Amino acid sequence: MAVLKKNIREEGIIFIMSITVLIMMIMLHEAKGDEEHPQVPCFFIFGDSLVDNGNNNQLETIIKVNNKPYGIDFPGGIATGRFSNGRNVVDIIGEALGFKTFIPPFASVLNGNAALITRGVNYGSGGSGIRNDTGKIVGTLLNLEAQVNHHLMTVAKIKSMLGINEGEAHLNKCIYFVGMGGSDYLTNYFLPDVQSTSRDYAPQQYARVLIEEYKVQILSGKRFPVKKLSENCENSSNWNKGTLEGAKVDGRVGKQSNGGLRNKKVNRRRTQIVLDALNRRLQPSQKNQKKSFKLGLEESIGFLNE
Repeated sequence: MAVLKKNIREEGIIFIMSITVLIMMIMLHEAKGDEEHPQVPCFFIFGDSLVDNGNNNQLETIIKVNNKPYGIDFPGGIATGRFSNGRNVVDIIGEALGFKTFIPPFASVLNGNAALITRGVNYGSGGSGIRNDTGKIVGTLLNLEAQVNHHLMTVAKIKSMLGINEGEAHLNKCIYFVGMGGSDYLTNYFLPDVQSTSRDYAPQQYARVLIEEYKVQILSGKRFPVKKLSENCENSSNWNKGTLEGAKVDGRVGKQSNGGLRNKKVNRRRTQIVLDALNRRLQPSQKNQKKSFKLGLEESIGFLNE
């Protein structure tokens, strides 16, 4: 009887140990599945409301979306500062690249965990533009020049952490996303009462000015290494019903002037010239132009010119 009890006790211990080992193996497997193995080590993001994931929360501006219904479809149902009900486009791109967690906003890592910046930073600011005077009527925003300067701060920190050579090698493997320009019309050119740009420039002239200023800022970014630059160019997703019918430029209603502003042949030709120049200057970097112009046309979202 004593022997039987001993055997039962030993078998029970073995069973418990087996279950424990099995649980540990499952936990290790799950932990391994949660490990981050992205296709690139870092992802840096520049742009406006299409990519902002919380930077405007820390700025003195009325352009904030840290309240519901924003974020209702985001994990946890919270408003994070993204201008969407859920993830935004760069969140999805980051996941496709293999990042397990979202790329943090610059505001959250400025004085936080410095190690996070080695995997990328989001500098986007809703309402920001290529021009420094874009959006000034709504408060403080991070326009393209400010975002580039913030990135140079990040680069300096990474090189300080990893060393100059290793830091440059790390940054050479990064992907950069740049997407802005819509606000340069919405909160600049289309506001003649507070901005002079529509009086200073004809539509095609203004498009040329934007492209040239954009080129200057991107080429200034040559001070840091770029492996792949993804440009969300020709983006007109910020065109809306109010813009199409309400904005007046030199006495013309928005939907009439928009035709000139969005002259595809002119804008695409000028954009292509800039892209060719960037290709030459950023070699051996790779560039990837993403055309989303058609996605934002009023016809594609149900608005028809009558």
